[in-house]
Amino acid sequence: MPQTPDSGFASENISLNDKGKEIRPVSIQGSLVHTENERQPGKEGVVVALNENRLNSRKKQFCRFGNGNDFIQKSEARTHTGKKNFQCLECGKKFRTSSILKNHQRIHTGEKPFVCGECNSAFNQLAHLKRHQRIHTGEKPYSCSVCKSTFNQFAHLKTHQRIHTGERPYSCSECGKAFSQLNILQRHRRIHTGEKPYSCPHCSSTFKQLSHLKRHMQIHSGEKPYACEKCGKTFSQLSILQRHYQIHSEVPERWTL
Repeated sequence: MPQTPDSGFASENISLNDKGKEIRPVSIQGSLVHTENERQPGKEGVVVALNENRLNSRKKQFCRFGNGNDFIQKSEARTHTGKKNFQCLECGKKFRTSSILKNHQRIHTGEKPFVCGECNSAFNQLAHLKRHQRIHTGEKPYSCSVCKSTFNQFAHLKTHQRIHTGERPYSCSECGKAFSQLNILQRHRRIHTGEKPYSCPHCSSTFKQLSHLKRHMQIHSGEKPYACEKCGKTFSQLSILQRHYQIHSEVPERWTL
C-alpha cells in the first residue's frame, strides 16, 4: 500500500483512536512505541513527537509508602524497600543504586576524578570536592540556631550543637566516661591502652596526644612563643610562664580565669 507524505511508515500501520487521533509507530532502540498526535491544520502529515510521560513511566513505579498517589523513580523506591541490588565485587558490600556503587568502587581503584582548581587536591566524590572548596571560598552555609556560629561542614555543626544540648553519645567501654566527640573518646582510650602513637623524629620520646608532641618539639627547635609581660623573658611552654609570674608576685588576670 502507498505511504503517507514524509511519514516513512506504511499506511497500514497508521490507525485512528476513538478520539480521532492518528497513532503512528516510532522505533526507539529496537522497541516500538506508539505516539498519539492530532493533525495540525496547514501542515502535511503529522508532527510525530515522543510521549515522554509514557517513556518515563517505564523507569517509575507506584509508591505505596507515600500518600497513595505517587509514582516515583525505581531507584527512589529502594529507599523504602531497603533493597540493595548492586554489589561490589571487591568487598561484597551492597548498594541501592549503580551510581552509589560506582562512587564506592573508587575506594578500591584509587580513582580521584574530581580536582580542585585552586590547589589541585583530588577527590573520589564530587561532594567531597565541593566540601573542600569551602576552604578556599570561606563559605560557611551551616548555622547554629542557638548562638549563630557558622560552619563549612554539616558534621561540624552537629558536633558543635552538643555544646548546647549536652549530648555525649560516645562512651568509654572501660570506665563508662562519655564524650561529645569521637576523637576525644579515642584520645581518652589511650589512658587505658597506654598507646603512644606520636613519636619525636629527633629522639625516642613518644606521646599519647599530638599537642604533647608539638610542645616537646619546642625543646629541639628552641622555640619560645610565651613571653612574660613584665620582664620580657620567653618560655617554651605556657605552664612554665605561669610559674614564672610568681616571681613578680602578680599573675595576669587572664591566667586566673
